[in-house]
Amino acid sequence: LRRRNPQAEIHILVRQRFQEAMQGFGDDPKVKVHVLPTAHILEPVIADQDDEVSLARLQEFLQPLRALQFEEIINLSFSPVSSYLVDDIAGESTVVRGYTRQSDGYLAIPDDSSAYFFAQVGTGRSNRYHLTDIFAAVAAVELQDNDFSCPQTTGCQRHHQIVIHLGASQTQKIYPAEMWQT
Repeated sequence: LRRRNPQAEIHILVRQRFQEAMQGFGDDPKVKVHVLPTAHILEPVIADQDDEVSLARLQEFLQPLRALQFEEIINLSFSPVSSYLVDDIAGESTVVRGYTRQSDGYLAIPDDSSAYFFAQVGTGRSNRYHLTDIFAAVAAVELQDNDFSCPQTTGCQRHHQIVIHLGASQTQKIYPAEMWQT
């Protein structure tokens, strides 16, 4: 995104449980991370109190985002719930990529990559494409080899580091754990 929009201020909206994944972005003054206080917003609903309090808390959180009048919103969550948030903060002239809502409240999927995900993948089903490629397609960016290198801001170095992901999208694709033992 930075390559496509070198001078843009980029805002990232993330749920609390994923906010640690945003460490390192705070070093860039043109990147603002907004943490959705889900527990605080839903507390009245969970406590079986007035739903209006939850709605008021949500509106209080969203109001400053609405005021930013984003030129573009890229929703990478593929969550129908997030489509309501996107619809709420998008202005009339905002270009939206990823799930959002129609004027009558029905789900809107304005780009081909999100439509593919909705129709072919969904939640908890296997997928032929790497999620990174789907995210890039939704965001309308072309990935380059250096996009997969270690960012300088994290302090990590490429040598002497190995990551092994033992999981898979389907049981028959999983390599047995005992086979990984050395």
